[in-house]
Amino acid sequence: MEPDEYFSGHYDQWRHARYNKIVALLGADFFRGQSLLELGCGFGDFGMMFVNLGADVTFADGREDHLLVFRTSHGGHDSLVIDQDTKWDLDRQFNYVLHSGVLYHLQNWQQDLTQAIKHTKTLMILETEVANSNDDSYEYKNKETGYDQALNGVGIRPSAAYIEKHLRSLGATFQRYDDADLNTQYHRYDWVVDEQEKPFAGSYCRRFWLVFPQPK
Repeated sequence: MEPDEYFSGHYDQWRHARYNKIVALLGADFFRGQSLLELGCGFGDFGMMFVNLGADVTFADGREDHLLVFRTSHGGHDSLVIDQDTKWDLDRQFNYVLHSGVLYHLQNWQQDLTQAIKHTKTLMILETEVANSNDDSYEYKNKETGYDQALNGVGIRPSAAYIEKHLRSLGATFQRYDDADLNTQYHRYDWVVDEQEKPFAGSYCRRFWLVFPQPK
Protein backbone atom coordinates (compact mmCIF):
# COMPACT_ATOMS: atom_id res chain seq x y z
CA MET A 1 0.00 0.00 0.00
CA GLU A 2 1.30 3.45 -0.92
CA PRO A 3 1.30 6.17 1.78
CA ASP A 4 -1.36 8.17 -0.08
CA GLU A 5 -3.69 5.19 0.37
CA TYR A 6 -3.27 5.14 4.16
CA PHE A 7 -6.43 6.02 6.09
CA SER A 8 -8.54 5.91 2.90
CA GLY A 9 -11.10 3.40 1.61
CA HIS A 10 -13.12 2.03 4.54
CA TYR A 11 -11.63 4.74 6.77
CA ASP A 12 -13.65 7.37 4.87
CA GLN A 13 -16.96 5.65 5.59
CA TRP A 14 -16.00 5.04 9.21
CA ARG A 15 -14.97 8.68 9.78
CA HIS A 16 -18.25 9.96 8.39
CA ALA A 17 -20.33 7.55 10.50
CA ARG A 18 -18.62 8.67 13.71
CA TYR A 19 -18.75 12.34 12.70
CA ASN A 20 -22.45 12.15 11.83
CA LYS A 21 -23.18 10.48 15.18
CA ILE A 22 -21.26 13.12 17.12
CA VAL A 23 -23.04 15.95 15.32
CA ALA A 24 -26.41 14.25 15.84
CA LEU A 25 -25.74 13.96 19.58
CA LEU A 26 -24.10 17.33 20.21
CA GLY A 27 -25.09 19.63 17.35
CA ALA A 28 -23.03 21.27 14.62
CA ASP A 29 -22.35 24.40 16.73
CA PHE A 30 -21.10 22.49 19.77
CA PHE A 31 -17.39 22.75 18.84
CA ARG A 32 -17.34 26.32 17.53
CA GLY A 33 -14.58 28.30 19.24
CA GLN A 34 -13.67 25.38 21.51
CA SER A 35 -10.29 23.69 21.99
CA LEU A 36 -10.06 20.02 20.99
CA LEU A 37 -7.22 17.49 21.24
CA GLU A 38 -7.28 14.61 18.75
CA LEU A 39 -5.24 11.62 19.91
CA GLY A 40 -3.95 9.14 17.33
CA CYS A 41 -4.79 11.52 14.51
CA GLY A 42 -3.00 9.71 11.67
CA PHE A 43 -3.08 12.17 8.78
CA GLY A 44 -5.56 14.41 10.62
CA ASP A 45 -8.56 13.77 8.35
CA PHE A 46 -10.98 13.17 11.21
CA GLY A 47 -9.86 16.15 13.28
CA MET A 48 -10.10 18.44 10.25
CA MET A 49 -13.84 17.73 10.16
CA PHE A 50 -14.05 19.48 13.55
CA VAL A 51 -11.84 22.31 12.35
CA ASN A 52 -14.54 22.83 9.72
CA LEU A 53 -17.06 23.12 12.58
CA GLY A 54 -15.00 25.96 14.09
CA ALA A 55 -12.94 24.02 16.65
CA ASP A 56 -9.35 24.90 17.52
CA VAL A 57 -7.82 21.42 17.10
CA THR A 58 -4.44 20.18 18.32
CA PHE A 59 -3.41 17.04 16.43
CA ALA A 60 -1.35 14.33 18.13
CA ASP A 61 0.01 11.02 16.88
CA GLY A 62 2.67 8.56 17.93
CA ARG A 63 4.35 8.55 14.52
CA GLU A 64 6.29 11.57 13.31
CA ASP A 65 5.97 10.41 9.68
CA HIS A 66 2.16 10.61 9.96
CA LEU A 67 2.44 14.15 11.27
CA LEU A 68 4.78 15.13 8.43
CA VAL A 69 2.03 14.16 5.98
CA PHE A 70 -0.50 16.05 8.09
CA ARG A 71 1.61 19.21 8.16
CA THR A 72 2.06 19.10 4.39
CA SER A 73 -1.69 18.74 3.82
CA HIS A 74 -3.04 20.85 6.68
CA GLY A 75 -0.39 23.38 7.66
CA GLY A 76 -1.20 26.01 10.26
CA HIS A 77 -2.53 23.71 12.99
CA ASP A 78 -0.74 22.64 16.14
CA SER A 79 0.62 19.09 16.02
CA LEU A 80 2.80 17.03 18.31
CA VAL A 81 4.13 13.51 18.82
CA ILE A 82 2.66 11.59 21.76
CA ASP A 83 3.48 7.97 22.55
CA GLN A 84 0.33 7.11 24.48
CA ASP A 85 1.99 4.09 26.07
CA THR A 86 4.03 6.57 28.09
CA LYS A 87 2.76 8.84 30.87
CA TRP A 88 2.29 11.80 28.55
CA ASP A 89 1.41 15.25 29.88
CA LEU A 90 0.81 18.47 27.92
CA ASP A 91 0.40 20.62 31.05
CA ARG A 92 -2.92 22.01 29.84
CA GLN A 93 -6.56 21.04 29.36
CA PHE A 94 -8.78 21.07 26.30
CA ASN A 95 -12.53 21.58 26.19
CA TYR A 96 -12.88 18.30 24.31
CA VAL A 97 -10.68 15.26 23.65
CA LEU A 98 -11.24 13.02 20.62
CA HIS A 99 -9.96 9.54 21.51
CA SER A 100 -11.11 7.26 18.69
CA GLY A 101 -9.56 4.10 17.27
CA VAL A 102 -6.53 4.30 19.58
CA LEU A 103 -7.09 2.59 22.94
CA TYR A 104 -6.82 -1.01 21.74
CA HIS A 105 -3.44 -0.30 20.16
CA LEU A 106 -1.95 0.45 23.59
CA GLN A 107 -0.41 -1.72 26.30
CA ASN A 108 -0.88 0.87 29.06
CA TRP A 109 -4.49 1.68 28.23
CA GLN A 110 -5.53 2.46 31.82
CA GLN A 111 -2.70 4.95 32.25
CA ASP A 112 -3.60 6.54 28.91
CA LEU A 113 -7.28 6.94 29.83
CA THR A 114 -6.21 8.50 33.11
CA GLN A 115 -4.06 11.03 31.25
CA ALA A 116 -6.76 11.71 28.64
CA ILE A 117 -9.33 12.46 31.36
CA LYS A 118 -6.78 14.71 33.07
CA HIS A 119 -6.55 16.77 29.86
CA THR A 120 -10.34 17.02 29.39
CA LYS A 121 -12.34 20.00 30.69
CA THR A 122 -15.81 19.09 29.48
CA LEU A 123 -16.12 15.98 27.31
CA MET A 124 -14.10 13.13 25.85
CA ILE A 125 -15.38 11.23 22.84
CA LEU A 126 -14.09 7.67 23.31
CA GLU A 127 -14.26 4.88 20.73
CA THR A 128 -12.37 1.59 20.57
CA GLU A 129 -12.37 -2.09 19.73
CA VAL A 130 -13.16 -4.24 22.77
CA ALA A 131 -13.11 -7.85 23.91
CA ASN A 132 -16.22 -10.00 23.54
CA SER A 133 -16.69 -10.33 27.29
CA ASN A 134 -18.80 -8.95 30.14
CA ASP A 135 -16.01 -9.58 32.65
CA ASP A 136 -14.95 -6.23 34.12
CA SER A 137 -11.36 -7.42 34.62
CA TYR A 138 -10.85 -9.10 31.24
CA GLU A 139 -8.39 -7.96 28.58
CA TYR A 140 -6.73 -9.62 25.60
CA LYS A 141 -3.16 -8.92 24.48
CA ASN A 142 -2.54 -8.89 20.73
CA LYS A 143 0.69 -8.53 18.73
CA GLU A 144 0.33 -5.89 16.01
CA THR A 145 2.29 -4.67 13.01
CA GLY A 146 1.52 -2.06 10.36
CA TYR A 147 1.28 1.67 9.88
CA ASP A 148 -2.12 1.87 11.62
CA GLN A 149 -1.42 -0.62 14.39
CA ALA A 150 0.32 -0.50 17.77
CA LEU A 151 3.28 1.86 17.84
CA ASN A 152 5.09 -0.46 20.25
CA GLY A 153 4.04 -3.77 18.67
CA VAL A 154 1.42 -4.88 21.22
CA GLY A 155 -2.14 -3.74 21.80
CA ILE A 156 -4.68 -4.75 24.43
CA ARG A 157 -8.42 -5.18 23.96
CA PRO A 158 -10.14 -4.73 27.32
CA SER A 159 -13.82 -5.51 27.73
CA ALA A 160 -16.18 -2.54 27.63
CA ALA A 161 -17.04 -3.38 31.24
CA TYR A 162 -13.36 -3.09 32.20
CA ILE A 163 -13.07 0.30 30.48
CA GLU A 164 -16.19 1.54 32.24
CA LYS A 165 -14.93 0.32 35.62
CA HIS A 166 -11.73 2.30 35.10
CA LEU A 167 -13.64 5.42 34.05
CA ARG A 168 -15.72 5.20 37.22
CA SER A 169 -12.55 4.85 39.29
CA LEU A 170 -11.44 8.20 37.83
CA GLY A 171 -14.69 9.84 38.93
CA ALA A 172 -15.91 10.17 35.33
CA THR A 173 -19.45 9.58 34.11
CA PHE A 174 -20.36 8.40 30.64
CA GLN A 175 -23.06 7.46 28.17
CA ARG A 176 -22.45 4.54 25.81
CA TYR A 177 -24.08 4.28 22.37
CA ASP A 178 -24.37 0.79 20.86
CA ASP A 179 -26.23 2.15 17.86
CA ALA A 180 -26.57 0.78 14.34
CA ASP A 181 -26.06 4.20 12.76
CA LEU A 182 -22.39 3.91 13.76
CA ASN A 183 -21.94 0.64 11.84
CA THR A 184 -19.73 0.51 8.74
CA GLN A 185 -18.13 -2.21 6.63
CA TYR A 186 -15.59 -3.37 9.19
CA HIS A 187 -16.92 -1.79 12.38
CA ARG A 188 -20.03 -2.73 14.32
CA TYR A 189 -21.43 -1.14 17.44
CA ASP A 190 -24.83 -2.81 17.85
CA TRP A 191 -23.41 -6.31 18.45
CA VAL A 192 -24.35 -8.26 21.57
CA VAL A 193 -21.72 -9.77 23.87
CA ASP A 194 -22.02 -13.56 23.74
CA GLU A 195 -18.46 -14.64 24.65
CA GLN A 196 -18.72 -17.34 21.97
CA GLU A 197 -15.56 -16.10 20.23
CA LYS A 198 -13.70 -15.02 23.33
CA PRO A 199 -11.11 -13.49 23.72
CA PHE A 200 -12.33 -11.16 21.01
CA ALA A 201 -14.41 -11.46 17.88
CA GLY A 202 -12.51 -9.29 15.44
CA SER A 203 -12.60 -5.69 14.36
CA TYR A 204 -16.38 -5.46 14.34
CA CYS A 205 -16.52 -5.40 18.17
CA ARG A 206 -16.56 -1.63 18.74
CA ARG A 207 -17.96 0.62 21.46
CA PHE A 208 -18.56 4.39 21.55
CA TRP A 209 -18.94 6.65 24.61
CA LEU A 210 -19.36 10.26 25.58
CA VAL A 211 -17.26 10.62 28.73
CA PHE A 212 -17.60 13.47 31.22
CA PRO A 213 -14.61 14.02 33.54
CA GLN A 214 -16.89 15.16 36.36
CA PRO A 215 -20.31 13.79 37.39
CA LYS A 216 -23.05 15.49 35.39
